[in-house]
Amino acid sequence: MKISRVGICLKPGQSDGAGLVGGLRTWLCERSVQVFCDEEAAASVGETGLSRESLAANVDLLVALGGDGTVLGVARAVGSRSVPIFGVNLGRLGFLAEVAREDVFATLEKVFHDKMVIEPRMRLDVRVERDGQVLGEYLALNDAVISYAGTARLIELEAWLDGARV
Repeated sequence: MKISRVGICLKPGQSDGAGLVGGLRTWLCERSVQVFCDEEAAASVGETGLSRESLAANVDLLVALGGDGTVLGVARAVGSRSVPIFGVNLGRLGFLAEVAREDVFATLEKVFHDKMVIEPRMRLDVRVERDGQVLGEYLALNDAVISYAGTARLIELEAWLDGARV
């Protein structure tokens, strides 16, 4: 996979991310890669950034700096596009953000030399309907949670997989 444009996304409020954002930008530019930042990553280095949706529409790879929540947020912005997400964990153990801060550059080097496998993830197309009216539609990467803020009660659900009722 040829990577010529990379988007960097930073977890909101991640105060110690500026050094990594700057380091990534330098490292990528040294490899003749165009670098774009989301609003949070850009603000951490004193610049103006793009929305994550704009990044997803214009890059070959998205780097999500934060944790699993950041990866899920970036995945929402990607929507139905086929843009790989490189998850970097800046905190505790992550399931989706597997790469540790100290391993970022060595692992990215493998990505740029096609020595990493891109693992496709299934996405869930979730639609909430009540009495025939669509209340919301969502594209989810990991899971969908159905909750009710009031007291617990029974609900009726239908689940479909690839057009077949489950």
